[in-house]
Amino acid sequence: MAEMIKPEKLPVPAANLTAIMRLEHLGDIIACEPVIRYAQRLRPGAPLAWIGKEAYFEALRWHPALDFFIAAPSLAAGGRLAGKLKAAGADVLNLHFNGQRCFDTGEHVLNDNDPDITWRNYFRFGPLLTAFCRSAGLPPLDEAPRFYIRPEAVAPPVAGPYVVFHACSNDGRKDWLNSKWGELADFLFARGLSVAEIGFKAAAPRAGHALYNDLTGRRSLQSLARLMAGADFFFGVDSGFAHLANALGVDGLVIMGRLADFTEHLPYTGFYAEPGHIVRRPSEPAARVRPAEVIEGYLKRMRARVGPRQADSGPSGLASNIKGIRPNAVAG
Repeated sequence: MAEMIKPEKLPVPAANLTAIMRLEHLGDIIACEPVIRYAQRLRPGAPLAWIGKEAYFEALRWHPALDFFIAAPSLAAGGRLAGKLKAAGADVLNLHFNGQRCFDTGEHVLNDNDPDITWRNYFRFGPLLTAFCRSAGLPPLDEAPRFYIRPEAVAPPVAGPYVVFHACSNDGRKDWLNSKWGELADFLFARGLSVAEIGFKAAAPRAGHALYNDLTGRRSLQSLARLMAGADFFFGVDSGFAHLANALGVDGLVIMGRLADFTEHLPYTGFYAEPGHIVRRPSEPAARVRPAEVIEGYLKRMRARVGPRQADSGPSGLASNIKGIRPNAVAG
């Protein structure tokens, strides 16, 4: 379990430390979890620290290989701290692209391990983990991420078999239309499934319906991880919660489309990198994906799990024999 500390309160000599720096966001941090295990193999027994924004501490707090979480208020501050630690002899793995702009100060933070990879072209180098590894001068890791759930974490109550929706990302270009979420919800309600919507903002596809549960707003990440680990299925846009579902091994679909110049990009390693987890319109925004495409993708997943007759007849609550914590998620 990691302890959050201030930079000046580091309880071990910096020369003994391996420090991984990725300030934000949730999906990026979860995608980079295999770097912790790589660093552990690189220097067995060396103390391990993660430099990140305090808001993301809960994503890594219960990782058994991580000793410290050093909170930095901004990318620029994190870059300065990383420079000091490196000068004092620490191994610093900077997972940020060269010249990345700090949104808090406007500064451009340099990282000369691989100046060729930038925020404009990173998806041309592979999944997020591969791109970030290249920025840090590491070999291109291709491991499934893991997420560790606090043993005492309790999920918000949702009655019956349920699926999880995450409809609103931090980038509106990735989002699906609320009306389409409503069509998908109606299909799932007809199969006897409850819908639990999570995130900071609700699409509220069927607010007031007995089987719709609005769990949006600021909630404990650990409690939401417990909720997701018990879900029958996950439906989401490309977001931090999609990365969390991937790390938990929850069967699911991610709705994707063109993003800037990227058309066939795959952000994930592990479970969601396998065929059948992405519903995509390569040349159009994610909003253009039709509900029928998502429903068909879901039915294909169900047929693979339980066979055509049970998947097509429902209710889908009978289709899942893998409820509870999945293999990738570790609950103490």
